[in-house]
Amino acid sequence: MKRNIKLCLQYDGTNYYGWQKQSNRVTVAGILEQAVQKTIGEEARIIAASRIDAGAHAYGQVVNFQTDAGWDVSVFPKAINCNLPRDIIVYDACCMPSDFHARFSAKWRKYQYLILNSHFSSPFYRNYACFFPHELDIDRMIDGAAFLAGKHDFASFCTESKNIENTVRTISLLSIEKKGSTSRGSTISASTDSPSDKGNFISIDIAADAFLYGMIRSIAGILIDVGRGRKSPEDVKMVLEARDRTMGPMVRPAHGLYLMEVGY
Repeated sequence: MKRNIKLCLQYDGTNYYGWQKQSNRVTVAGILEQAVQKTIGEEARIIAASRIDAGAHAYGQVVNFQTDAGWDVSVFPKAINCNLPRDIIVYDACCMPSDFHARFSAKWRKYQYLILNSHFSSPFYRNYACFFPHELDIDRMIDGAAFLAGKHDFASFCTESKNIENTVRTISLLSIEKKGSTSRGSTISASTDSPSDKGNFISIDIAADAFLYGMIRSIAGILIDVGRGRKSPEDVKMVLEARDRTMGPMVRPAHGLYLMEVGY
């Protein structure tokens, strides 16, 4: 009977066309699958908890695959890492029950969207944060975000809904924090391992049962508009209740997006 192996990994998505395998492009899933197959010496299908966008990053992606390999599970991370580029790292592995599925067994996913709110961009964070040069009012952003918490139809925040029958999602956490600021901040900070500890950043932390395509980057877009003063906090409620993508906000760049954690 095949073993069901769960892997946890981190990756820098800068040089990849997103997660999902594509026949003519280099993707994180494609590289990982090749590395796993080379390591175990057999075909393996990688199943992921989340398929995030081109240029986005992960601190806590979770995958699983089936294998006949009988090694001690602690061997898998180091063995697979030998066949991976340096921008993808497997940091944990465990053997799971046969019915574990990285995507469908997940109860929630937590992301961070990182904004560099400064007059000047940074050569060091150009691929790791959304640069916004105008001052943002974090208190207004927090007030606007309050309308999005809970269970709602997020059709206005979905950029690709052709094959999606249900656009209702439940947001269990939506917090905003300005690093190094005395402003009213979130109750839960961003990960201490994240680059948001390095300078003048605003982090948006968001957890939900699942997300629609483009949903987080659209939420970041409308909250930036609110923080800039182009929209009021109440406009967030209006856009949400419209359930109409044509009224949806600007989608902010993927390189500010991080998959932080998946809960089971």
